[in-house]
Amino acid sequence: MSKLIQLLIDDYQYGRGHVEQASTIEKELLRLYDTMNRPQRKGLSQSYQATVREIDEALSTRLTQELAQTHLLDSTQYELAKNAVAQWPIPNLHERESHLRLIKTTLLKLLPEIQKKQKLDHACQEYKTHLKNEIEAGLARHHPTAYDAYCTEQSTVKVIGNARWREVIPARNLDHFLGGEAKQLSIREDRLQKAVEKYQLVSNLQTTLRSPKPAAGQIEDFGRVFGQVKPVIEKSRDSWGMVFLKGLATLFSLGAAAALGIWSVKGAETAQAMGAVLEEKAPPPAATMTH
Repeated sequence: MSKLIQLLIDDYQYGRGHVEQASTIEKELLRLYDTMNRPQRKGLSQSYQATVREIDEALSTRLTQELAQTHLLDSTQYELAKNAVAQWPIPNLHERESHLRLIKTTLLKLLPEIQKKQKLDHACQEYKTHLKNEIEAGLARHHPTAYDAYCTEQSTVKVIGNARWREVIPARNLDHFLGGEAKQLSIREDRLQKAVEKYQLVSNLQTTLRSPKPAAGQIEDFGRVFGQVKPVIEKSRDSWGMVFLKGLATLFSLGAAAALGIWSVKGAETAQAMGAVLEEKAPPPAATMTH
């Protein structure tokens, strides 16, 4: 949980009007404002005054990083966080009242975007877990030696200048394995090869949600990359022979096989879910309290 959101929720639920609590929230809000990466233009002095748009983007980026620590997939938690921000009263005559108002407005704009981003990230992670199980089963069946190494904790010594340290790689770290040892394997099994390809594509898709940008920019990048990889993600990994056998099963079971999900393609379901999230419209802004 973000420290800021937790403070606002506590104030909303228990401490409304408590001077010390309000002061702590103001300090945390302004700390976040002061630690954002201020925009600068090349060739200009430090006295350059950033535009309102540049300040807004820098603040949105900083608060996106802060809100990444808050779980907003749960609708109850999301509504609680939204109401806590909306109902926090900005103190009148505060020497930095304009900064506090900007932060509050930015938070209210970001909350639905962060929730949308977390839905996309959750869909990616769920599909990667499904693919990981498939990849591990394929490795165990076709590449047992590599699978045994994959299931064993490994360590390596890193050296930079005079500094030396031991890096421990946990067992079953698929991202590390696919970036290293897997490249030495000759994977000819079509289903396993496609699972690895899809896993890497979804991992790359997921990185768009970690970039140093405001949530809206991250989601825009996700949508652009998603449009490129969607045909691969939703394509079945079954061979033509398996498709033929499924067709026979459906034919002779009078459609029961299809009803039981024999034709279900997890990738297609995931792509459909991601597309639905991307098409979600932003909710109306919450009513706010100013003082």
